[in-house]
Amino acid sequence: MEQELDIKQQLAEWLSKPESVTRENAPVLKDLALLYPYFQPLHLLIARATLQSPEQNNNLATAALYTNGQQLHHFLHGDKESAHIDFNVVHLSPAQ
Repeated sequence: MEQELDIKQQLAEWLSKPESVTRENAPVLKDLALLYPYFQPLHLLIARATLQSPEQNNNLATAALYTNGQQLHHFLHGDKESAHIDFNVVHLSPAQ
């Protein structure tokens, strides 16, 4: 339970500061993407984390499919006009 909270806090940090994502974070992000395959920001973060790696092209293509090419481009290259992308993080509590 504590580990799950740590992962949520880390994800919130990555979403607020995507430039802090590194290649070392890719395995955690990929595990989260398996749990939440339609959570678009995860695919953007994975694409950023795997830049300059052998799996870069595959992850860029996946991120482009889940978002759109223009949003991916702005996210990766920091277009000044739309560099800030707001994502609403929704925390769901288990059914009681």
